[in-house]
Amino acid sequence: MSFLQPILLWALPLALLPILIHLIHLHRRRTVEWAATRFLLAAQKMNQGYSRLRRILILLLRVFAVAALILMVCRPLAGGLLGFTGGAPNTVLVLLDRSASMEQQNLSTGVSKRQAGLTKLSEALEKAYRGRSRIVLIDSASRSPEAVRHASDLTQLPTSQGTDTTADLPGLLQDALDYTTANKTGRTDIWIVSDLQCTDWDPTSGRWETLRSGFSLLPGVKFHLLTYPGPAGGNLSLNIEHLRVRSGAQGTEITLDLNVTPTITPKTRSLFPSELPIRFVINGSASAMRSKLENGQLAIKGHTIPLGSGSIRGWGRIEIPADTQPADNVWHFVFDAPPVMRSAVISDDPSGIAPVMAALGAPADPSRNYQVDLLPSKQVSEIAWDETGLIVWQIPLPATNSNTSQLLSAHLAEGRSLLFLPPATPAAESFLGISWGAEVNSDPRNSRKHLVVAK
Repeated sequence: MSFLQPILLWALPLALLPILIHLIHLHRRRTVEWAATRFLLAAQKMNQGYSRLRRILILLLRVFAVAALILMVCRPLAGGLLGFTGGAPNTVLVLLDRSASMEQQNLSTGVSKRQAGLTKLSEALEKAYRGRSRIVLIDSASRSPEAVRHASDLTQLPTSQGTDTTADLPGLLQDALDYTTANKTGRTDIWIVSDLQCTDWDPTSGRWETLRSGFSLLPGVKFHLLTYPGPAGGNLSLNIEHLRVRSGAQGTEITLDLNVTPTITPKTRSLFPSELPIRFVINGSASAMRSKLENGQLAIKGHTIPLGSGSIRGWGRIEIPADTQPADNVWHFVFDAPPVMRSAVISDDPSGIAPVMAALGAPADPSRNYQVDLLPSKQVSEIAWDETGLIVWQIPLPATNSNTSQLLSAHLAEGRSLLFLPPATPAAESFLGISWGAEVNSDPRNSRKHLVVAK
């Protein structure tokens, strides 16, 4: 037998309180001899054995009641002959919350909520069931059931490690319901390891009523919750808003905007330091600075890190001292020269498209390079698809299911831009359900072409 709160077992000596109280009451009595008690003493001796047995039984029941109360608070886990439910269940489902908040650490031990919960649960399952139950892990990141050979493996699996994601507990319970129903798991214990974050549990979701209805049809399913709900007090979160590489007369430099925000609770307001050391590591070279915090907050705008005249490609990270949430103490990044803003203009009318090319080549951002490629219709295959962000199309639309049509569709699917301008002689082809049509005004000189939905 194992206990989820074994430290409370130190209270078991309190079960002797009824005996101590009984002994105290015995010493409080004072015997007074008088003649009339002779007959009472004679009658009492006749029933003395029965009275003593009754007193002993009552005293033992009081001791057992106090001990049972203490053991119940210790939350015992028992299997086999010691199990209150008739032995080990057929299946144990472990629903693990792998959200970023579960990585909050105890500064004195360096152990996160996730690690502590899995360690305690694996030890309890091993002692209580001793391999007689099938253990299945469903984590909040992959959402796929995984059979666990031994309870001690729960802490070592890749799918039980921390992530920077959020958790969907209603969805996780739905996965457990689907698995239990589809596999007919029999008598099942469902253990939920979570820190009860409101955003993860979504208590206002309409899915909870469906889950209640589904699990009510499975009488052999029991739920257990292992939680560490303490907030991450005293935590500082590092965030980089903007980072860019600039080249100037004095060489290349990195410019960034940095924010440090706290998680403040009434008990931890005084834990924040007045100054915060910030460490910058660029291509293996480290530097540091100290900045003052106001109400636990820090905002640095336009901080510059010189790179010298060397390569402008590399990697870096920014660090603040460790606290209860290590996941938001380090910010990693890579940097390189800004890519060329490349556009392709497909047209057989160079003079007519010249204003468009001039507009595309004008540098909206002086720190970026702009390039415009002019290609005739016969050189469409020469478009640098991987490097081109905008395509201006002033030739007839490509034929449906042609290679060019598929390349344009892939260009759009990657989030790039495509602009159609009317060609001199539009054809009847259509692209993604659109085609060119003609709009004729009263003055034939004002005729113009426009895109219409193909029918």
